[in-house]
Amino acid sequence: MRIIYYGYPLWDYFLSSAGGSHELIKSEPLSFRSKLALHAFWNRGFRSRLLDFADVANSAPSDEPTIVMDIYSPAQLWRIAKKCGKDAPRYLWFWNPLKPTLRFHDIHRTVALVKDMGYRIFTFDPDDAEEFGIEYKNQFGARPAERNVAPRTDLYFCGNAKGRIAVIERIGRLCRKYGLSENFVIPRKQGIMINYSQNLENVRNSKCVLDIVQRGQSGLTLRPIEALLNSKKLITDNVAVERYDFYDPRNIFILGKDDESRIKEFVDSPFVEVPESVIEKYEFGNWLNSWR
Repeated sequence: MRIIYYGYPLWDYFLSSAGGSHELIKSEPLSFRSKLALHAFWNRGFRSRLLDFADVANSAPSDEPTIVMDIYSPAQLWRIAKKCGKDAPRYLWFWNPLKPTLRFHDIHRTVALVKDMGYRIFTFDPDDAEEFGIEYKNQFGARPAERNVAPRTDLYFCGNAKGRIAVIERIGRLCRKYGLSENFVIPRKQGIMINYSQNLENVRNSKCVLDIVQRGQSGLTLRPIEALLNSKKLITDNVAVERYDFYDPRNIFILGKDDESRIKEFVDSPFVEVPESVIEKYEFGNWLNSWR
């Protein structure tokens, strides 16, 4: 199986453990100037010759099934499709909500265009799947070698602002009101760098993970999966979490639904173990093998 992805550190982290029978191919993102040129020519119908120069996966044609991870440029997807055998299965998986990701595109038109290239399109967001006529495939995470780490912090959050600062600050005030310690890492705002391994170490060193989603998102971020795989409590404003098979009100506190005066009681209570058969579904290695 071929896996084609942008060479971002987070993808490198997950895919470094894939190996085995998988062929990993990095596709470098196009420059802004190249994107403008391709977009202009694409809309005028001049596709095939120009796209031979697109800076995408440089690999030989293959009849192997191909998974394309979160690459949304129609130009790049067309170029990748040309490297796939005529009858070779090809899959595209979106890891982010489609409306902000494709905000400069007509989403329905783009989806139809990519389907015409022979892709089956999947998304982590159930509502996006229904609205745009594509398929749903769940989020995943990395399972730690050790889960029984004594926590040093009550509540942990890591993520860029994305319009969430006001909510995060309110939760910080709530923590201080009830005597809970917090470790909120907002890299771009705070001018710091944190790699994914460090993030997971912070998860392991916390009792509870805070999850604040983008407006209109029903799909899970990495944070609920990190909490699940590390046996940590979760506080989230994603009410759609109740749909998922690992939801347990003893482990998951929903902001705006559950009584905030009981938040300390929730954080201090023990984590209730989730059946192994449920956990396995969200582990990256099993998720990857499920495409076969």
